[in-house]
Amino acid sequence: VEMLPTLLEQLVGLLRSLDMGEAFAETLGAIEGAMKQVEAMLLKTLKTWQSMFSNVELKEAWNMKGLLEFPELFLLVPYLQRKEAKSAVEQHVLKLFREWAPQFLLAEDGTLVRQISTQPPADPTGEPREADQPPQPSGCVTSAEVYARLQLLVERMPALADPERALHSSGFSVRQQSALVGKFGGTDMAAFAENLAWYVENDRGVWSTMTGILETVEARGDLPTKKRLLHEQAHPWHRLLRAFFRSSRVRFDGTVARMGLRAMDLTELVTIWEEEQRQLRESKGVRKAAAQAATPVEVIRPSQDVSSIEGLMQLQAATGPQVTVTLEAPESGVFTVPDVGEVISAKFGYVSLTSRLSDVTAQVRQHFKVGTTLRIPLETLQHWRHEVVGEAIDVARRALFGAATLGVGGHAEFELTYRRAAKAQSHGAVDVDLRSTLASRLSEALQATNVIQRALHADDGEYTWFKLSEWMQVEILDILAQFLQHTPWFRFPFVPMLRLYFDVLSQQAEIVRQKYGFRKAYASMAFLTDVIPGFVMALIFGQMALLAQPLLMQQPDGYDGHDQERLLEEIVLRMPEPQDTNESRRFWARLDQRIHRVKIIEGSTVVVLVVPPFKALGEILHRLAAACKRAEVLEISNQKEVQVRVSARVDDVEKVNGGIQRAVPGVQLRVSYQFPAARKHPGPDSVQQLAYQVPCLCLLHFLQTVDQLPACTFEQVYDFWN
Repeated sequence: VEMLPTLLEQLVGLLRSLDMGEAFAETLGAIEGAMKQVEAMLLKTLKTWQSMFSNVELKEAWNMKGLLEFPELFLLVPYLQRKEAKSAVEQHVLKLFREWAPQFLLAEDGTLVRQISTQPPADPTGEPREADQPPQPSGCVTSAEVYARLQLLVERMPALADPERALHSSGFSVRQQSALVGKFGGTDMAAFAENLAWYVENDRGVWSTMTGILETVEARGDLPTKKRLLHEQAHPWHRLLRAFFRSSRVRFDGTVARMGLRAMDLTELVTIWEEEQRQLRESKGVRKAAAQAATPVEVIRPSQDVSSIEGLMQLQAATGPQVTVTLEAPESGVFTVPDVGEVISAKFGYVSLTSRLSDVTAQVRQHFKVGTTLRIPLETLQHWRHEVVGEAIDVARRALFGAATLGVGGHAEFELTYRRAAKAQSHGAVDVDLRSTLASRLSEALQATNVIQRALHADDGEYTWFKLSEWMQVEILDILAQFLQHTPWFRFPFVPMLRLYFDVLSQQAEIVRQKYGFRKAYASMAFLTDVIPGFVMALIFGQMALLAQPLLMQQPDGYDGHDQERLLEEIVLRMPEPQDTNESRRFWARLDQRIHRVKIIEGSTVVVLVVPPFKALGEILHRLAAACKRAEVLEISNQKEVQVRVSARVDDVEKVNGGIQRAVPGVQLRVSYQFPAARKHPGPDSVQQLAYQVPCLCLLHFLQTVDQLPACTFEQVYDFWN
């Protein structure tokens, strides 16, 4: 009160000292008059509040029926209760008091409430709860159950029944204790049990978790304190609070609730509640995704053309030679077979009058998913055999047979029939051309029967090339964001980044020109989608580069709306066996939940996947390549080739590119680049980006090869959506 006139006088004196002309002097006179009125009003208000606060009487912390006595100040609250036309602010103030300080409200008889209500508290949004609750279902938590558990807790921890000890040493202030008891407690144990039961009434799982934690609390014997409840995450009291906050009726998302906690200096409760709610949403999201209906699988009766063409493709694919080898147990304990492309059959064991080799084909195929060298430990094969014939019987019978043959018999054998990988991967240009022709004929047959859309991206072949530059925009911004985490913004290579972007864009445009002509390369919507943001980025980055120059000079060393029916892609696959079986349908339903639809040709190995575009396309294909080694992509949305980007360590680029070129026919490296930030600060993890032109027929084998190379990482398959 004494400081206010002095502060305002100094402010006016400061304004007068500014020589800013006659117009300002006139304005200052009007401001000075208004400030005098404000000063008088503030002084009157402050003096009134000063007299009110002088009459505040603090009572003992454990006297929860009347913590504070404000004879004059809190007469404002009853006044607001009686007021008929309340403003929005006044309504919020009343909600705040109902929620966190009900002892200052008037009762129905007009007297000031001096005890905490035993009724369930109001909803945190400010809406009162219904007085008449529906009958409780049999699985609900009852107040009698909660009361019995609280009695057991007090019997085992008698100190909780001593208010002076429990509350006085809790570390909570008086007003914090009042707020918490008013919100979650009661006047006695029965009222507290009824209140607590309301919160967990429909959450049997929450109450079960709480009772389990209470046993740990009783074993330790520690009293609840502010530190243990809010800050010591490993303490059972803190875990008990988190478990309670998982109840659906505990809510701190309302404005009133947050205002009250902020006023009581209990914002930690909001933080803990938000963390638990986030974990609940994540866990519910996982359960919801798992419980969602499986991807729709549709079985379609094929036409005669589809069946005949697909039969030719199967015959042409199965022309590789089959090899059968019989191996004895090696000294290393690991059976090794090189150049394996496809496992036909596998058997393991030993042959005698009473024993035969066990069929382990399914287990070997599951074990051998990616690669060309089959390696299986002897112990693994023995485990698979014992699952069939029994370990004790097999060991005893083999020992007896070995003794009877003086050690000559009874030795383990591994018989493998397979198709060589070298032959399967050495299709020349003639084979690829033949299969491409058959794939085109099959596509036409599927279009004729409306299995796939005839017009879906049929004229959008250029998009897979321009999508690299389009996604570079995203990657450049990601690099900038990561760069700013450890380096000042003015050291970012704005100009080299722009130069790289337009260099890659020009390479992509030239590829499109060679394939589709000048108009597609430089006058298509795909090109404009890349070049216009490029100009905008050039304008912004250019300005930032200019602004960075003075700072670089000062610190040279520095610090060390589209068609939704086309928002999809169609993948035409040829699988190793017919897919209209229940097991195959379950496989497609589990492969990836982002798959919109699966179309299966009845009695055929042809499958059409309807999937989303963008990065999801590549992720689904990558998952398919890992899950099904022998599948083959015939086309993607009427396109026979696609652009795929991988990354490799700079020191291993030649090795990676050579390995890919040798393993996958028809693949061409079209663009190779390295971002300037990585080039300026080379290290063991510096990577080079490699963009390949990949025929769809080789796509899955390409992805499998990339996963097989230790220094190479799959990044993205670029889609055709426009």
